Amino acid sequence: MKIYETVVTSDRKIVLENIPLQPGEKVKLLIIGEKHARKGYSLRGKKVEYVKPFDSVAEDEWETLNAVNAGSTPSSSFSDFLKE
Repeated sequence: MKIYETVVTSDRKIVLENIPLQPGEKVKLLIIGEKHARKGYSLRGKKVEYVKPFDSVAEDEWETLNAVNAGSTPSSSFSDFLKE
């Protein structure tokens, strides 16, 4: 399979030249518009600023992490849940 790139003409036609096929040979075409293919990259080329990039995120919301840092085990309700 080979990929060919071209543009749509003003009369909304697609023209491919010098393709290695015989006249009358059946083909299947997959057409992907470039505008749609790049839609997922809306931040490409834009300036990015990181504020405190090495700080933890939501550290105080992690029950297990707080328990480990305090030298204890996670809450009994969670431990009891695991035993059931």
